[in-house]
Amino acid sequence: MKMIKIKAGIIIIFSILIFSAHLLLNHLISVKAFAQISPSYRAADKLDKEQQSSSQELVIERPKREYRADDLRDPFIGYEEKQEEPAQASSAPKEKPLPDLKIQGIIWGGRIPQAIINNKVVKMGDVIEGVKVVNINKDGVIVLFEDKEHNLSSPVTTHSKDTKGGKDEK
Repeated sequence: MKMIKIKAGIIIIFSILIFSAHLLLNHLISVKAFAQISPSYRAADKLDKEQQSSSQELVIERPKREYRADDLRDPFIGYEEKQEEPAQASSAPKEKPLPDLKIQGIIWGGRIPQAIINNKVVKMGDVIEGVKVVNINKDGVIVLFEDKEHNLSSPVTTHSKDTKGGKDEK
């Protein structure tokens, strides 16, 4: 038993010696590597000190950029100030009125919805009399004129009681 303890102690001492040698070698290698790199660090430090000691400052020239917002709204102008602008614009020519467009019929249940406007069959995307057809649905046609959307109602069919023909005819 005593022999086992001695062998264990020798193994522990031997492993400590190996570990210490490993640490020492790593330290020496890193010091040697730093010594090879350090001249460049020393040169950089020397340049920094020279620049700090010189009275001239290092000036970095950057390209000059000019920003323009000719057509954009100024976000710092309040809403009240903006209300004054339409009063000034009232002297400008008024907007063109929407051309006279009459819907005679709407076909909206198929793959391509269509409408009959001023006796012409149109679909979404078509332009009639300078007005672009944006959407066609059962309620009417939405068109775009002068960058504004307008809703044209679908024609209402009225059924009157005094229709001629059929079995109620007198």
